[in-house]
Amino acid sequence: MAKVLQAAGNSMAGLRSPGMPQPATLGVRSLREDYCKPSSRSEIPRNLKAIEEAFQMGNFGKVAPDEREQFPRFQYLYQGGELLPPAVFMLALELGPYETINGRQLLFDPEVLVLRDNLVVTYKPLVQKIRQLNAHEVAELPDPMLRKF
Repeated sequence: MAKVLQAAGNSMAGLRSPGMPQPATLGVRSLREDYCKPSSRSEIPRNLKAIEEAFQMGNFGKVAPDEREQFPRFQYLYQGGELLPPAVFMLALELGPYETINGRQLLFDPEVLVLRDNLVVTYKPLVQKIRQLNAHEVAELPDPMLRKF
């Protein structure tokens, strides 16, 4: 049912383009708001650490892009060596449709917003699996979920 609603919302908004993954926009705003609440915000570093450990145990090869080290503007965000620092994830959750620079509102490229939404949508099922992992209900995080993330 959720996939049908998501597809309907995306087709109405005209967000589908060739070569891009299926955009996930329907319901993502409320999901982002939920993850920004203090109760969920405190779980994010622990969950991202569990995801990183699962990546390190799996056979995924190099995951982090080289741009982290090449561009001085972003080096401070990744100096801790984490795959996805909690601060970067939180900034993605809080990312709105535009950025204000010198008093002017500059819209983000729609692809950036779709990628942000896809990140949030792929994080949600991992949170459920991490809870199961912590409760010893599953032995490891599923590879397909990790690859989507």
